[in-house]
Amino acid sequence: MVQAVVRDQPTLLAGLLAMGGDPDAPLFAAGGSLFEAALMENRPQCARVLLRFGHSPARCEEASARALLAASKSGNVQCLELVVGEAGVDARQHGYFALAKATAEGRTEVVEALLRAGAAWCGGDPFKRVALLLAAAESECEAVAAEVVRLGGSGALPQGPQGWQCLQRAARAGKAGLELLLRQAMGGATEAAPAEAS
Repeated sequence: MVQAVVRDQPTLLAGLLAMGGDPDAPLFAAGGSLFEAALMENRPQCARVLLRFGHSPARCEEASARALLAASKSGNVQCLELVVGEAGVDARQHGYFALAKATAEGRTEVVEALLRAGAAWCGGDPFKRVALLLAAAESECEAVAAEVVRLGGSGALPQGPQGWQCLQRAARAGKAGLELLLRQAMGGATEAAPAEAS
């Protein structure tokens, strides 16, 4: 079945599954699935076949997060839409890591698709929002920062070392818009960021 996915042969994959192949068989000792491999290999038709034969990445939190990450690694927005739409994975709850990784790697189309799916909500976890704002500051991604601020409001970023670190990164990059967004996330902080230690 792995070779059918790697070679992008959805008809062969369907035949193997119809003969009793397990769509949920783990690929690795640490987890991972054929569905995730299909997504990482950018094989959306093979992923659809696995869904049709009963694979469900939405069955647990870990599988949901891994499916979104695999789809984002493919760089194919169609793979992300398949995971969120057809597979029923809730990006608002499970898309944080995929969004943080895509943001850090500067994959704009993937970031935009994850933002549309609501991944910046971070499952409502304020610590994940801080980490996402750090990734946005590091990669100079105003779109992610704007969405986190919109969803988390004022105070989404603490006025402490992490908050100031974000502001320093934005200031170093000369990104005034990003710096303004980060100040809003810090509850409207108006003072200058402390100087970085040398």
